[in-house]
Amino acid sequence: MQKSKLLTIALIVGVLIIFFAFRGRLPQQNQTEGKEITVIIDYGNGTMRRFQGDGIAFMKDENAWSVLQRAAASASIPLEVASGFYPTVINGKHNGEEGKRWALYVNGERQINNAPLEVVIKKGDEVVWRFE
Repeated sequence: MQKSKLLTIALIVGVLIIFFAFRGRLPQQNQTEGKEITVIIDYGNGTMRRFQGDGIAFMKDENAWSVLQRAAASASIPLEVASGFYPTVINGKHNGEEGKRWALYVNGERQINNAPLEVVIKKGDEVVWRFE
């Protein structure tokens, strides 16, 4: 009886040692896993609208235009678009007004050569539409 108790305790201790020894060696989750995207509409006059969380949950095969559409829809912001899905008007701000145009940034990098439909968005990205 005493021998079986010692064997059981030794087995439990062994399992715990193995568990804690390998715990640090398990592959880490992707840094962006579980993060959503952030969409910011910067009106160029100090006013910004930030969209993050439930209304802007990440979806597979996302692009810059689709996240702008979803953010705008969640806040009833009207959009007008030109060919290539470049926004010409966001919430009443027209391209050319005050000599400014809508520019797209992803994670701080201006997207000059890509149409919004071509700009792939990943989990954790920050998408900014700036009137400049």
